[in-house]
Amino acid sequence: MAVEFTTATIVRSFLKGAGTSLTDAEIEEHIEQVEGHLKVILRIPSTFTFSSANKLHKSLRMAVSAKTAMIAIASTSQSFNTLEQAALALDVLDTIYTESIYDFKFNPGNRDYVILNEE
Repeated sequence: MAVEFTTATIVRSFLKGAGTSLTDAEIEEHIEQVEGHLKVILRIPSTFTFSSANKLHKSLRMAVSAKTAMIAIASTSQSFNTLEQAALALDVLDTIYTESIYDFKFNPGNRDYVILNEE
């Protein structure tokens, strides 16, 4: 499965200054896991086509990038000088992830998450 919503380069931009010993292939493996998870919890249909020009799709990219960066930090936290620095970075990324997910609205009619405002 290929990454759809983000790239290892974008994830690395979240890690500037922190560094990581993960390779691009390892980061992309984590991206695939996060994308798969979000496809399930947001019930994104298999017919969905990602567009980086769509504002809501950018929120999806942000969520996947932030969550993948969190995994990278958790797996290579020694790149921080202190545990507190790693915890702060994780907290900030968790906030970005959570706020990005809030951009998706719940449709109580069919108990399904839907991607709105397709442009």
